Amino acid sequence: LFGVLFNPAGVTQPELGPITPAWDTVKKLKEGGKILILLTNFVAEEDGLIRYFEEIKVPLPFKMFDHIITSGTLWPAAVKKSGLMNARARVWGPEYYHKSFMALFTEVSDDDINSGSDYDLLVCFRVVEDVSSLTDYAMPDDWKHDLLDAIKHKKPMVVGTNDIFVRVGDTLRLTPGYFARFYEENGGRVIRSPGNPEEICLDYALSFVPSVPLEHVVMIGDSIDTDMALGRGRIKHILVTETGNFSAKNPKDLKKLAANPPEFYIPRVCYHSEGP
Repeated sequence: LFGVLFNPAGVTQPELGPITPAWDTVKKLKEGGKILILLTNFVAEEDGLIRYFEEIKVPLPFKMFDHIITSGTLWPAAVKKSGLMNARARVWGPEYYHKSFMALFTEVSDDDINSGSDYDLLVCFRVVEDVSSLTDYAMPDDWKHDLLDAIKHKKPMVVGTNDIFVRVGDTLRLTPGYFARFYEENGGRVIRSPGNPEEICLDYALSFVPSVPLEHVVMIGDSIDTDMALGRGRIKHILVTETGNFSAKNPKDLKKLAANPPEFYIPRVCYHSEGP
């Protein structure tokens, strides 16, 4: 394999600290001449991603990667194409490393919003920490009211990440994709991030390795909904089963896995003497 796409979350467990064997593997692959591309649905651009991990005091060896692609990398072109550049945007949720993202719009403060006509779109950055399970989680009524009111006024929701949740230890962290799903289920229009698993994301990654045949490209990740869905039928996939979002105890994960199984499975990323 000559081209390797890595999703850092789950594969390296960044929120709880790096998994040393995983980064040793990245180093070995790099030394072996592989082209390594870090691919993440993080909303900020590369500098924002690096700053985020510095702030949570998790030093990751970003310099090992030949290229870093985030959702923030791809957003400017997508927003320009959609005609939303400089649209009046209401931010729903706390600021979550979204300064570069919001520079594409004109942010409207909640204090200046009296009705649905005071803004053009809703930008979702809502994150919920430490959720025991998706089925047990109940969205607060005032959050539902905010979303349903925006739907009533036909405001599109923009989400900077397609991820529904990330697994942190034994708990889940709900991310904007979760609320986007609620928005769509209730008749709202969602403008999704041009990130994983959208084809534009894979095509952008492949543009850095034009001489590498597709059969020599592999995606290593822990999410069935995003990582394992990226470029189905075009590239190979390796599902990491023990250190990230995938759970063999979750019937929904198993059902999705049966419908679209990856080519390979590994419990975690680590390097063995006979090869990665």
